Parts: sequence; structure tokens; C-alpha cells
Amino acid sequence: MSATTVTDTKEAILDAAEAIFAEVGFEKASIRQIVAAADVNLAAVHYHFGSKEALVEAVFTRCVGPVNAERLELLHAIESAHPAGPLPLEALLEAFLAPMIRHARAEAPRRAKMTRLYGRLVAEPSDALEHMMKRQFGGVVKRFAAAFHRAIPEVPEPELMWRIFFTVGAAAHLLLDPPGFKKVSHGMCDPADVDAALEHLVRYAAAGLRAPAATLKETRR
Repeated sequence: MSATTVTDTKEAILDAAEAIFAEVGFEKASIRQIVAAADVNLAAVHYHFGSKEALVEAVFTRCVGPVNAERLELLHAIESAHPAGPLPLEALLEAFLAPMIRHARAEAPRRAKMTRLYGRLVAEPSDALEHMMKRQFGGVVKRFAAAFHRAIPEVPEPELMWRIFFTVGAAAHLLLDPPGFKKVSHGMCDPADVDAALEHLVRYAAAGLRAPAATLKETRR
């Protein structure tokens, strides 16, 4: 079997698995469905991935691996340029958010499937998926959390983690490309304009991250 054939077979399996996981969920999807959709034999799935759990992770690795690699590369450049003292917050946010937004826009034909796939993570929680997401994102979150702490050391760590969590939520909402938003804003806001959307998202997130920390008692008054 040539290297090209091996690569084509692996990609065909990943494409089929991605579509089926998005459509029916991780639990309901069967290897036989994936094999039929990919037009390969059962042995090929076991040869390339070994198990259904490994195939699920491979689908996500193909999607988020390049994003996280770019994030860490950009973060390394920022840290190298600022070996001591605070890090520039807006640059950190750009490094954290831009790869995710730009990769999603570049993968427009697959975006609907990937959106449903991420939705499945929320709808079908399990220990296996939780461990997978920790492997995929744990190291990146740890690196960026430390970098954000250097940028805004006055924000307590628990509060900072909440703010990062909310920032990711805002970015995820942008990725959904909310239908009708451009119309509702009378054309003033266009989520398809990636540069403008990112600029607004970074500005919004920076303001939230920099906000003075308040105690829960103060916020409930």
C-alpha cells in the first residue's frame, strides 16, 4: 500500500467519522456506519486508530491541533519579546482567539459539522470525553492562564479563570455566526468580517479581563 493510499484512507475515515459523530452523536455512532461512509474495510479503522475512542480523539486532534499549535507559537513569540514584567493583554488575546476564529472561517465547508460536533461534547458528557478535552486543551489553557496572570496580576486567579471561561464563550458564539445579527444591526455589524469581528472581540475581552475584581457580596448588593 502506497503512502498516498494510506493517507487517503485515514483522511476518508476521519471525514466520515466527523460527519457521523456530528449527526448522531458519539454514543450512537458505530464503527460499521463509519466504515460504510468512508468506503473502507473494518480492518482499516483498527489499523489506523485502534478503537472508537481513539478515533473520536483523532477527529478532534485534526481540528484543534493546528489551532493550539499556532496559539502556542504566538504565545512563545510574545513571551520572548517580553522576558520580564507584564505581558501585553491585547496581544495575548489575539494569540488565543485569532487562530480559532481564522481556522474556523478557513474551514467554511466543515464549519456546520464542527459546530454540531462541539455541541455533542456539551450534550453527551462523559469521563472519556472530559479526559480527551483535558488532553487537547489542558496544556494550552495552563500556559495562557499563566500569561494572562502576568498581564493582569491584580486579578485573583479564580476570577481570572471565570473571565477566561466567559471569553471563550464569546468566541464560541462568534463561531456560530449568529443568523440575523447583521440584519438586526442594520448592517453595522458583520460577523463574516473576520478582522473587524476579532478587533471587537479582543477589545471586549480585554475590558472584561481588566475590570476591577469585586467580592461576591459586593456584586449581590
